[in-house]
Amino acid sequence: MRTKEILESAKGVLIREGATQEWKGFSIDSRRIKEKDFFIPIIGENFDGHDFISSALENGAAGLFIQEDHMQNFNPDERIFTGKTIIQVEDSLKALQMMAKEHMIRQKVKCIGITGSVGKTTTKDFVAAVLGEQKKVLKTKGNFNNEIGLPLTLLDLDEQHSYAVLEMGMSSFGEIKALTEIAPPELAVITNIGTSHIEFLETRENIREAKMEITSKMGGDHRLLLNGDDPLLWALKDKDTPYRKFFYGLQEHNDFHPVHVETKDDQTSLISVMIDGKSESFYVPVPGEHQIQNALAAIWIGRHYGMSAEKIREGLSKPVLTGMRFEKHMVDGICIINDAYNASPESMIASIKIIENMRNGRRYLVLGDILELGTHKEREHYRVGTYIGQRGFDGLITYGEASRDIGKGAVDQGLGQNKWRHFTSSEDAAKYLVKELKEGDQVLFKASRGLQLEKIIDRVIRGRKSK
Repeated sequence: MRTKEILESAKGVLIREGATQEWKGFSIDSRRIKEKDFFIPIIGENFDGHDFISSALENGAAGLFIQEDHMQNFNPDERIFTGKTIIQVEDSLKALQMMAKEHMIRQKVKCIGITGSVGKTTTKDFVAAVLGEQKKVLKTKGNFNNEIGLPLTLLDLDEQHSYAVLEMGMSSFGEIKALTEIAPPELAVITNIGTSHIEFLETRENIREAKMEITSKMGGDHRLLLNGDDPLLWALKDKDTPYRKFFYGLQEHNDFHPVHVETKDDQTSLISVMIDGKSESFYVPVPGEHQIQNALAAIWIGRHYGMSAEKIREGLSKPVLTGMRFEKHMVDGICIINDAYNASPESMIASIKIIENMRNGRRYLVLGDILELGTHKEREHYRVGTYIGQRGFDGLITYGEASRDIGKGAVDQGLGQNKWRHFTSSEDAAKYLVKELKEGDQVLFKASRGLQLEKIIDRVIRGRKSK
């Protein structure tokens, strides 16, 4: 992207022109800036990126935005700005978003938007892996699925990309609609409707409406792919829409469903679906029944874009999965399963089901608080516990505050009191696990992102290695 294109798309004013004319890297983090990157100082609730302009320039930034209401704090003639490009914009976040939108239009990629309470990240990874067997794909990095992360992702587009597979997250009304203003999908996927963010949206029906904002810019040539196993999404079947709807899932009423499912010893799956009147088999390399649903969406999308079953099969077998999504680590003979990236009641139960079916050793659960449940907090944590209660787990470790109700629900439903331990200190939890676990054990770690459960995992790994 050239300086002229930045000025036009961001509606900026050139205050100072530096040596760099072509920009390949954009960053909002002064600590991660690379040589000759363009720095975008975002103003957040608890920080102001303008406070880190000097740091960004010292670390190699060659250009930057300055929001017009901050211009009085900077002197463009200062030595630190020598040779740097300075562009004044009305609002740095809006400038980033407008720049990303124009860049996407110029690159002429097909945009696929994916949302849902559970499974959107793995579905994104599956879809990108499948389409990547056909053409070059840009996909959302990590958790870059909001009003800042999505435009930053789009700025990585180049002329070789054919698809942008974008995860679209939300916590309240209007957020996904705003994302579709930047990147309108021609094909959208909604994986399910759970209780994530119910603190802000109050009901699952409201969550569905917020997720449906992904269709805000969709018309007659566009497609919406819905998980028909979810009753709230299946209820949309007869709703008149300007775009076409298709349903996928495990149940036979869906437009696209398996005709055969075979579960492997490691809980991965081999599924068969009908394509052009022929049964085609696909390997789903991630354990769990819910991952079959995610894979079905990717297979359908591959076919929609004209891919052969063979190419789809190849891509689906080797997805590059986002970190802390059911990552397995063997340490001192113990299988540690890191699924600690995030959690909702539904995703926690789905992960518990997987380890429930692993029968080769003792099975432990390390579960932390599920956030953003509001007044539903006690009930939903207790519900997770009741699922655990009668399923023969060898140990339950809860961490945080709200997760106490997971333990209470499990004990009330039959888990022995002596099998449950609760901790409010990550260090104490790790010390207990280092002593308690032994060779052959399997232990699942899962909680909301805010609990940073990976800190306990790191301490357990270090502790076992030093024994």
